[in-house]
Amino acid sequence: GHLQEFEVHLKDAGKSLCSVKAYLSHLKQFQLGFRDNGDAELAPQAIKKLDVMYYRAHMLNATQRKPAGVNRAPSSIAAFCDWAQESGLIHESPASHI
Repeated sequence: GHLQEFEVHLKDAGKSLCSVKAYLSHLKQFQLGFRDNGDAELAPQAIKKLDVMYYRAHMLNATQRKPAGVNRAPSSIAAFCDWAQESGLIHESPASHI
């Protein structure tokens, strides 16, 4: 699936195992929390800009984390969307400029 392909991409890009786990954890949290089909594969085509914005706002408000910590999850989503765009799966990243 797409998450496994993204994992390979991260490893090929030289990301540490800890970083790869963090990226995948953020994406799985996003998938479970903000998609109706939490058990289905996270499809880049299904991610909307509002999903990412709402997710970041939820992380900031519900978790009482500092903005720096909250920004890590949307950054992981943005990296996934950027990879999907570079791979030709989507035309434009819904996570850009968020």
